Amino acid sequence: LFVGQLKSSLTCTDCGYCSTVFDPFWDLSLPIAKRGYPEVTLMDCMRLFTKEDVLDGD
Repeated sequence: LFVGQLKSSLTCTDCGYCSTVFDPFWDLSLPIAKRGYPEVTLMDCMRLFTKEDVLDGD
C-alpha cells in the first residue's frame, strides 16, 4: 500500500507571509517528463511534480 502526506507551501511575494498545508494521498499522478531521449526516470517525474511554481496575477 502506498500512502503519504503532501506538503504545499504558498508564499506571498509582497509581504512574505507563508501558508503551509498537509494533505494525505493514496496515489500520485506524476507528469511524464519530456526529454530529448527516450529514457525517463522516476526521479525525473518526481522533480517535475515537486518543482516550484510562481503564481502571478490577482
